[in-house]
Amino acid sequence: MNKKFFPFLGALALLGAASCQPEEKFGEIGQAFATAEGTIGDFQLTQVVQVDNDAVDNNYPAEVQRMDLTSDYPFNQVVFSFQANGNEPSNFVVTNPGNAPVFLANGTWKFDDSKGPRKIIISQANGRRDTLQYGQSYRAADNRLGLKLLRRNGPKTLVTYELNFVRK
Repeated sequence: MNKKFFPFLGALALLGAASCQPEEKFGEIGQAFATAEGTIGDFQLTQVVQVDNDAVDNNYPAEVQRMDLTSDYPFNQVVFSFQANGNEPSNFVVTNPGNAPVFLANGTWKFDDSKGPRKIIISQANGRRDTLQYGQSYRAADNRLGLKLLRRNGPKTLVTYELNFVRK
């Protein structure tokens, strides 16, 4: 028999033996993420970052790719209220925009998937529909919310607005 075949046979035997090991079960670490429950409520806008997706794709300098707009307008006065009937999303209301360019108007909202939401679908009173993606996962106890609003031209995303909130 070929001597090069024995190391292969030994490795195969080790893999077979390792696959017979019982699966280890680990307990939960900390509080579970509850995206749906963590979204319902009133949130004050704390930061707005504009991302130029073309600049990111073309590897332009960082100062060209991202611009923090928070201090340019009174975004810290803007409050988003994600209202619900029980745990079912219903309306959302934007208050105190002042002269800040608020990207969303009042309307209704829902999750893309009620069991494991990754996006919020917004239907505005003016007939416009937008999608907000979860930017970060927070626990409900963290009292924070991170969303991304993508502005597209067909399938291409031109600009992304990263919206960071703190629960009021």
